[in-house]
Amino acid sequence: MLWSGYLDSPFPSARLQLAFSGVLVLNPSAGRLADKSGPSMILIVEDNPNARQLFAQILSSAGHEVIESADGGHALHLLDVYQFDLVITDLALPHTTGFGIISHIRRKWPRLPIILVTGYLSPHVRKTILDDFVEFIPKPVDRDRLVATVNRLVPIGR
Repeated sequence: MLWSGYLDSPFPSARLQLAFSGVLVLNPSAGRLADKSGPSMILIVEDNPNARQLFAQILSSAGHEVIESADGGHALHLLDVYQFDLVITDLALPHTTGFGIISHIRRKWPRLPIILVTGYLSPHVRKTILDDFVEFIPKPVDRDRLVATVNRLVPIGR
């Protein structure tokens, strides 16, 4: 079904005309429209640039759209601006820890899937402190496990 219409613009003298085929979802907290028929949108929060770029490259080549953040404070800002389908975060970050990011997400989007990627937690400890919507992948990260976990949580072409 094709939808066509006008949207109000932030500029008083402009109106935006859209023609769209697909499913539109309004993210009320960010006030933006998202196309849910395209690739999934993943936020990667990792302060190690080599690891962050590697995760982004792996997931982009697997068909996902990726936005990167090097610190927790910037990630919190991005969460309020974009509508993500999945968040991948490290535990030890500047400005806000991975637990701070998880807490923020749980308050605003309780069912948003999260993958915690860290070398600081054992699988046993993970089960006692994380909920069912947080997956845990220990570092060093196995490429195949990362892709399989992401695709299970947000299948391509949802």
